[in-house]
Amino acid sequence: MQPQTSFLSLIEEDLRRDSMFLDEHKQQRVDVLIDVLSNPNAALNQIRCLGFKGIPNVPTLRAILWKILLNYFPLSPDKWSE
Repeated sequence: MQPQTSFLSLIEEDLRRDSMFLDEHKQQRVDVLIDVLSNPNAALNQIRCLGFKGIPNVPTLRAILWKILLNYFPLSPDKWSE
């Protein structure tokens, strides 16, 4: 399974479980963050700006974003398994 596919499926699983706790604004932020992470040309600055405004409490998404922000994961999900 591709890393990008697996992280998206994990986030979707979290969203199905926790969607009742997200208001419309937080759901929109989650959607934007997923779009940015799915983009192979994502910029770290863009992720930092979005993270600065707060990362919604979706466990898998938060974990991945923090690892990217702390330079533990590279920006490209394709390189996460290396």
